[in-house]
Amino acid sequence: MTLTAPDAPAFTALDVRRDGAVLHVQLCSGPGNVLTAECIRELTTLLSAVRDESEVRVVILAGAGDDFCLGGDRRGITASLQADPSGAALRASTQGARELCEVLEALPAVTIARLHGRVVGAGLALAAFTDLRIAATTCQLRLPEIGLGMAPAWGGALGRLISEAGAARIRELLLTGAPVDAAAAGRMSLVHKVCGEEDLDAEVEAWARPLSRWPQQAVATTKLMLRAHAGRDRLVDGAPSTHSSWQRWPQPGRRRLPGPPRWPGRGPWLSAVRTHARLRVRHRGMGRTPSCTLPSGRTRHPYAPRMRLFRSRGRADASQVTRSPVSQATALYMAGRYVAAEAEARAVAAARSWRPDDQYALVASSIAALAMSAQGRQAEAAAAYDVLLPDFGRVFGAEDPQTLKLRSDRARVIAMLGRHAESEAECAAVGRGAATGAGPEMLLVAVAARIGLIFALNAQGRHVQAEELAREALGARHEADRFTLLLRLGLARSLNGQARHEAALAEAERADDLFRSLSEEERRSETGAVELAMATAVLGLGRRNEARTWAAAAHEACLVCFGPDHYYTAEARALLDRIDGDRTAADPLGAAPLD
Repeated sequence: MTLTAPDAPAFTALDVRRDGAVLHVQLCSGPGNVLTAECIRELTTLLSAVRDESEVRVVILAGAGDDFCLGGDRRGITASLQADPSGAALRASTQGARELCEVLEALPAVTIARLHGRVVGAGLALAAFTDLRIAATTCQLRLPEIGLGMAPAWGGALGRLISEAGAARIRELLLTGAPVDAAAAGRMSLVHKVCGEEDLDAEVEAWARPLSRWPQQAVATTKLMLRAHAGRDRLVDGAPSTHSSWQRWPQPGRRRLPGPPRWPGRGPWLSAVRTHARLRVRHRGMGRTPSCTLPSGRTRHPYAPRMRLFRSRGRADASQVTRSPVSQATALYMAGRYVAAEAEARAVAAARSWRPDDQYALVASSIAALAMSAQGRQAEAAAAYDVLLPDFGRVFGAEDPQTLKLRSDRARVIAMLGRHAESEAECAAVGRGAATGAGPEMLLVAVAARIGLIFALNAQGRHVQAEELAREALGARHEADRFTLLLRLGLARSLNGQARHEAALAEAERADDLFRSLSEEERRSETGAVELAMATAVLGLGRRNEARTWAAAAHEACLVCFGPDHYYTAEARALLDRIDGDRTAADPLGAAPLD
């Protein structure tokens, strides 16, 4: 969607006006402009379109009526819990608020909050994610969550508030719940400028006019660099410990400069190999190769690290590990915060772009492409991979696991774009390349290529061949991990494609057991996949009501985890439409049972 497209949706909770390169967005969701679920959805949709609209340079966020925003929709929370006591819908809305804040923070355009009246709770959290904030002298800001019996968790804004105003100030606002006026907010850096309400529009215009004429790429890069610097030492919500590292596997028989950490891969094939490596390196000068001192007193070459695999680090280890430039982007990605991961990865790549053939910059760019794909932006991800592939081949080598993994990730994306024959050929080529290499990482690349090949064959209707490959791979694999889960899902898909639904259901149930045994990080990228396999199998057995339950669960889970544009979400939506179409055809009046 573009902002000028004829099919652009009409908004009910927003008033949107475009003035050249400046976009004016006004909250108008009802009394107090509370952030209802509908308002959050519309804002996220609009800002996602702004992200792709190169002509928009400035976004001004304001509120209609007497107040900017009186916070979150407490009535909506109560109604949601009454309608769904399990809390699934409420969790979905919470994720929606976090996604909105991440999209707002990551916009390449400059964002300005025009504050007047009362700015309360979630309204202040939303404003905190803008770049510049201007308030009328009569403005009152407040964080009343504790007094309302809630934690200050809306949108994951606590870290942003602390980064902007400082921990001591935010602690005072939260624990006292007392309002602060615009002048005090200015001293706290919660707002950047204070003026009379009659001058508010003129002051906003004075900011927006020159900003709309500044070089767009320079502004976007500056925002990325500022965000990377502000978040460098910040603890990431739900992320691994900050001293975890992703290190390269040693290549037997080869000596090379230590490369950048491994980065996470996702569905439907290759995930990261999580390793923890520790190097105790002492540099004895800048002109020669540094030496490593072993406990025995002997020295060895520093580029042959000792590996301790799948081992958690204790406090004693933390001080010995230098944090990688891409560790925060990796942590955000693994935590499912794909918008923030993309922004962080882009910031790292931009900050290191001046270094020729910088390996960390390349890895950061690949993480950004992974995050694009996770958000359902497969076409953008494919274009990014096409740009990166020649650089990876030149810097790492055509047969290096880094390059082969990138090719595997690209094959996954083009398969989601419907280019199944091309994906099949690429997976076969990656598999052949991995077979000529050595080491555990090459084995994982080979398995990932096999999974991609199975996916491509199923998509082309060659289910018998896909089944043979899946059974052969499962027979040689005994680990209970995500690769095995993907192989079982590929086998279930091939069986469903052959109308062998009983066997497919049994395989889907095995996949479900394995899925539940994995950690949340390992299984996040396959959210909804097991439910889709179950739904397809029971639908083939004629149990439509049960199939609809499974398909609806898959669609809701994918919507929360990936958003509406992702491949899995679209597949679940298509299956739901198919089930509902069959239901209407079987019983136009809706009176007869279907099972």
